[in-house]
Amino acid sequence: MKSSSFNPIPLCNFVIALTWLYHGIIPKLLYMETGELGMVQSSGMFTGHESTVVYVIGVLEILFGLSILFFGKLKILHYLNILGLVLLGIGAIVAKPEIYLQPFNPATTSFGVIGLSIIVLRSNSQPK
Repeated sequence: MKSSSFNPIPLCNFVIALTWLYHGIIPKLLYMETGELGMVQSSGMFTGHESTVVYVIGVLEILFGLSILFFGKLKILHYLNILGLVLLGIGAIVAKPEIYLQPFNPATTSFGVIGLSIIVLRSNSQPK
């Protein structure tokens, strides 16, 4: 039998990057009124600057997605990915807990993306 030489790392990095890019562009920069702005407003932390905060978060998410896309072999990016998703999830619970009752919520996205980072981290730690 022929052994498979499929390397999942590029695909994992691409999907992680695509997720961050999408979440930075669509709900934060293009359509922030669809929920992101409301979550920041309900936190009460940035009164008068909510739109700016959502915009900055969107830009940071885009930059992080591009970092994963081009430098996804760096383990630190995957640790930051996991940490960032956990912290953003906690922030969503604090700001708007009912968001977790929706079908596609922060948990459903985060579980898969965290899993992909774990695959990358485990694959990178295997002896070649």
